[in-house]
Amino acid sequence: MKASAIAGCCKGLQGTIVAGATTLATMGAAVAGPTLPDTRILDPGQIDARGTAGFSYFGAGQGTTMDLLPTLRAGLPGPFEVSVTVPYRHDLEEDQYALRNSLRADLSFQILDDGPLQAVLRGYTTIDPADEDEGIGSGSHNYGLSADFRAEDWLVPGAFYLRGGLERHDHRDDPGSGDVAYRLANRLTAEAGIGLDVDVDAEPYFGIRGTHGVGSSSRDQQSLSFRPGIRFRYTPNTEIQFLAQFDTVQRNAEPERAVFVTWTYQHRPPDRDLDSLRERIAANQTAIERLERRVGDIERRLLRPEIPEPQVTDGVVVLNHSGVPELTAQVVDILEGLELSIADARDEDDVARRDRTKILYRPGHAERAREIARALPGNQLIEQRDDMPDQAEIAVLIGFDLE
Repeated sequence: MKASAIAGCCKGLQGTIVAGATTLATMGAAVAGPTLPDTRILDPGQIDARGTAGFSYFGAGQGTTMDLLPTLRAGLPGPFEVSVTVPYRHDLEEDQYALRNSLRADLSFQILDDGPLQAVLRGYTTIDPADEDEGIGSGSHNYGLSADFRAEDWLVPGAFYLRGGLERHDHRDDPGSGDVAYRLANRLTAEAGIGLDVDVDAEPYFGIRGTHGVGSSSRDQQSLSFRPGIRFRYTPNTEIQFLAQFDTVQRNAEPERAVFVTWTYQHRPPDRDLDSLRERIAANQTAIERLERRVGDIERRLLRPEIPEPQVTDGVVVLNHSGVPELTAQVVDILEGLELSIADARDEDDVARRDRTKILYRPGHAERAREIARALPGNQLIEQRDDMPDQAEIAVLIGFDLE
């Protein structure tokens, strides 16, 4: 699909999205997995007001349910994040509606954050579940553990996602089979998907999700579903997700068909004190690394004076591989606005044209590299390297995507 077609479709749906999703929110590894994989946690002081609305159609006389899930996420000190959800369900078959439980609490931990490789571990539990007589749940506590993994430009041009989980959750039964329409079930879930790079600020997603029961109810907990979706940025602080699901096995483990819309507002305070502290820590780390390198240089010269060692270049090297000369000065202006020292900036016409901008950095300069990536438009690759161009601390390889 062309970028213009995608952008036109997104703009045509904006009014419907905002009207239907303003009070909604996201949930982690619940039935039908209503959100796309997420492999980053919030920094301390950052807050997300998120929401998901979804309709799930169950076959075999089980009917349709509507779920509204208001959530608040907050970053904690260290690589942790906490979120609280107040889930609401309307069972259209039973004509019952109420809060499924008073609260659902999620705790997330960033287990991997290495440039293009990222992973998050999440655990959740419910508090004060609704009474089973209300007809919108089993009346039992739900809880589970899940993990999301993301690899940039690994197997496909874009992002490769893996998601897995073990959960104890409410299972939708045939309302005509007894007095209770829901019962508790245990199962394993697994999902693999790809997020494609496009020319607009959006990420189309295609995934396959499977489930398998754990215990005596294993057969009716088996499913294999196709999950197309898309996420895109509506405003600088707002993100929209669409996700659909189609179950091919249809043993009532998950809905035969489902559709979800997720809306996120991101509150990002400037927090100058925290930024200043990070800058001081990064500066101290840089000074220590330089001192260690100089001591190592002296030791090597004493042991092997005949072998000269390359000197590390202070500051940022900007290399233009896009074939567009004007981009060099524009990127330099952005970096100087971050108060970075530019060691060298030049066009390299004798190299292959680069489609996507990449930021290389030496160990200890990851925070500065991420700051540069946030300042540049679009989505850039970030990679830690020991062999750097011009022996620089950080190198920005300009791609055609900045045009």
